[in-house]
Amino acid sequence: MRTRYLIALALATLARQAERLPLTPEEKALLARIWEGLNPVNPTHLEETEARRRAWSLVADEVARIVADGWDEYGAPTVAKHPSGGFFAHYEGPNGERIVEASSKREAYRKARREWIKEVLGG
Repeated sequence: MRTRYLIALALATLARQAERLPLTPEEKALLARIWEGLNPVNPTHLEETEARRRAWSLVADEVARIVADGWDEYGAPTVAKHPSGGFFAHYEGPNGERIVEASSKREAYRKARREWIKEVLGG
């Protein structure tokens, strides 16, 4: 049950992304293959497991492609120590430049990465 929910969530994210731009024939084919993986007709347990694995693989490939393209276009977040203490991270994404603050360098970078990935994926 959790697997179908997570795949549906990933598909919803892709659908939101697709609403912004018309789908290319390749993107339509990708979504069709993912959907087929989620809904095999009268599957055995082994067939359903394999179908889910294929669907997850396609979703993971698409997310990785979007993130890699975003990384190439916008670059990585940077972190610096704030003069009054704490740290801040700066990143640029589809929605422009952003700054996040945290008490540690690691946490600032983590927050920036998380927000950057959400923006690139259309969240």
